[in-house]
Amino acid sequence: MLLGVLGVVVVGLVVVAVLVVRTVKPPIDATNAMLRDVRDGRYAEAYEQACSRNQEDYTLEEFTEVFETTFADKGPIRSFDVYSGDVDGNRAVVEFTIDFGITGEEDFGIDVLEEDGDWRPCLLE
Repeated sequence: MLLGVLGVVVVGLVVVAVLVVRTVKPPIDATNAMLRDVRDGRYAEAYEQACSRNQEDYTLEEFTEVFETTFADKGPIRSFDVYSGDVDGNRAVVEFTIDFGITGEEDFGIDVLEEDGDWRPCLLE
């Protein structure tokens, strides 16, 4: 009897873990992809991944200028670590750390929105 109850609990925990990963992973993956493109200077690719709010508020040239100015002041991105995602419906808050070449590590939290089935980071807010 105890073994059966334990089995049900284990199966329940596995199901919950799978659901959490399926829910949290897409916004984290989208943020990682965008940060890779920004780090590597692929601003047009990053812009295409941005949420509609960012695309409405910034042209590609303005979007690019924000990052070029930031990197001139803080140094290039040496590394980044996306470590948290909290999903609520079609909005997630994703947290990450960027290690800049001059100023060092800085923590960020951004909205990532599900738009037309795709998760899109709002990196500029």
